[in-house]
Amino acid sequence: MAYDQLTLTDPVTLRDDALLALFRRQLDARALPAAERAVDKLAERTSFEPARIDLCRARLIEAAVVARRYGIAHRQFARLHDVVGATVDPIALAGLALRMSAPDARDHLNTAAESAVSDASGLRALNLAHVLLATAPALGILVARGAIRREDGWEPEILLDTIDEARVRLGLAPGDPAAAVHDALGERLEAKRLRAEVEARPPRASRVRGPWPRPRVPGSRVGSSATAGERPRPTTT
Repeated sequence: MAYDQLTLTDPVTLRDDALLALFRRQLDARALPAAERAVDKLAERTSFEPARIDLCRARLIEAAVVARRYGIAHRQFARLHDVVGATVDPIALAGLALRMSAPDARDHLNTAAESAVSDASGLRALNLAHVLLATAPALGILVARGAIRREDGWEPEILLDTIDEARVRLGLAPGDPAAAVHDALGERLEAKRLRAEVEARPPRASRVRGPWPRPRVPGSRVGSSATAGERPRPTTT
């Protein structure tokens, strides 16, 4: 379905299963205002349990915080039936709490940091860095410096750009030390790759030297029984 169709489809005219499918497509396409209309219509239908609606709202809150659509995130958070049961990502909750200057923002931030530290992949630390760069730029820069990784493909490049944007908002010149860390990690990764290539090569076959060829005696014939250093014996009649 094209993006225009996702945003212009009237949710009122759809059956329950079709409306839920539309909401998921809108969420994947980051058509967040349309997704908000869809989930609110889902909540009006008695065929959907409150817990199921809360799960939809939780996914919308997370997407809205990432997209910096804090108005959508705040409205959907206020409409949750069970805040704990909705299992909203703690990183999204921290970002929303910081943005709204909630009194429990520190608690949410600690919970988000714990979830990031326990993730060995480093992706949650990267997500936390992005959220903090938008809501608490100075803290976000510090977290981003520790979260940057060379193995994450194009993600570090986006993170470096976001760091520079945060530096501008803080009145700092672009060009954070995180860029030097990124370059150093790249050099180390390249050296590791080259070393692995060398170690993976099969060993070169050693050249085994055979015995020296027997010197040919002048006057001897090929196939003669004369040995080296002996004169061929004359034949007698």
